Amino acid sequence: MAAGVPARVLVVLTNTQHLPLDRHTHTGIWLGELTEVERVLEQAGHSLDFVSPAGGSVPVDPLSTGFLTLERSARDRLRDAAWMARLQGTRAVSKVDPAQYSAVLLVGGHGAMADFRHSEALHALVRAVYDAGKLVASLSHGLCGLLDARLSDGELLVSGKRLTGFSWNEELTVGRATICPYNLEAEAQKPMRRALYEKAMLPHAAHVVVDGTLITGQNTRSSALLGRTLARALADGRWRSAGASSSAAAGVADAV
Repeated sequence: MAAGVPARVLVVLTNTQHLPLDRHTHTGIWLGELTEVERVLEQAGHSLDFVSPAGGSVPVDPLSTGFLTLERSARDRLRDAAWMARLQGTRAVSKVDPAQYSAVLLVGGHGAMADFRHSEALHALVRAVYDAGKLVASLSHGLCGLLDARLSDGELLVSGKRLTGFSWNEELTVGRATICPYNLEAEAQKPMRRALYEKAMLPHAAHVVVDGTLITGQNTRSSALLGRTLARALADGRWRSAGASSSAAAGVADAV
């Protein structure tokens, strides 16, 4: 895609409000992950459409709207009734034509650990986008939707790929390790997947990994950095990097 040409980005969000191991803790999307990526991509002139595995309502993790965790972009969206209504009426992944999009982005939040992992419709979408040479991106727990996705040749998409996602140390620091249905970091590194998992030296520092047309961000603090990386990739139609990674301290990633 030539520089300056607007692109359509398909954003996949979770429908899951409660994880299987804890039916009392409310989860969902981490709002700031969505709004920070959206902010950066929209400033670059791109448009975003929201979908979910089942369609319908997308829950917001209450922790992501707290005073200490609420990004400015998330605060602004919480006050925007029309925007919030978009989260209540998402299309199902199976109803989407992937040919209409230049990239697909799987946004995190703990809810993604449940419905992203085994969604055949999501896997089919990712396969179609990746096989077409377009961009596939994930942020934080969004990586769960890529772990078992297979390409048209039967190979796991993550096989031999450098990537990142929410680390186990980060689960421990946010106090949710006991309700996670699995260890995302460990799952990515299982021999059957042959994924080359990377993470920042410090928990919750921004870290983005690029491997060809696969772009992955480690955590919430990586949101703006991932957005900028994706925007640069969309601006360069010849973008076929052999692999690169980028890290930033928490404050740096938030700057545009």
